[in-house]
Amino acid sequence: MSEYKKILSLLLLACLTSAASDVTGSLDGSSNSKNVAKRDVGDDIAGALSDAANVATEIASGARSVGTKIASGAVSVGTKVASDARSVGTKVASDARSVGTKITSGAVSVGTKVASNARSVGTKIASDAESVGTKVASDAKSEGSKVASDAKSEVSKHFKDSPSSTIVTTDAKGHSTTQYLWYVKSTNADGSTVTGTTTKDPTATNTESHSSSATSSHHSSSKNAAIRLGGQEQNYYYYPVVGLAALLLL
Repeated sequence: MSEYKKILSLLLLACLTSAASDVTGSLDGSSNSKNVAKRDVGDDIAGALSDAANVATEIASGARSVGTKIASGAVSVGTKVASDARSVGTKVASDARSVGTKITSGAVSVGTKVASNARSVGTKIASDAESVGTKVASDAKSEGSKVASDAKSEVSKHFKDSPSSTIVTTDAKGHSTTQYLWYVKSTNADGSTVTGTTTKDPTATNTESHSSSATSSHHSSSKNAAIRLGGQEQNYYYYPVVGLAALLLL
């Protein structure tokens, strides 16, 4: 406002100087001229004052306009700042919610994946355990079958070449005689063994009871075994060297 006051003072000074000049120039004229000069001076002063007032009004109006503009700008800027602040706040809140949702979703996804993997691992462990159990059971059955098969094979191995368990002979008069076959195993003192079959009871006192297929040196025998193939199978141990029959039913 100090600038506006300086301008107004200068304008007023210019008007007064002009009026004074007119008054000085008309002092040498008639009285009518003096009256006219007075009126002219008064008009000039009034005009100058009116111009000064107009200038002041315009200056004041400009000042008000500038102030209004500045105030309006300030309001606009304030509104924009507030709006931006709200927008930024909304965006931050939205981002925070989005991030929270994403983190929660990721956590749920990770949790689901971990649970799924745990179930998968549990299923695999259970499946492996079942598979191992089945394999153990299968191996046990297989081993049992193998043992049973080996036992049968061992029995068959001893008797597969044996002749019929009984021999029936008929004499000239038509009388038939049934003889049992004996499976004999003799163990010699040197550890060698002789096996064979005979129709004579190896447990009797007759030391010549063995057939040619089961010949052994009885004087060197330490212990012999015999199985009667006919009828109920029985195991016997005998000592032909002593000549005493020791019958042991096993």
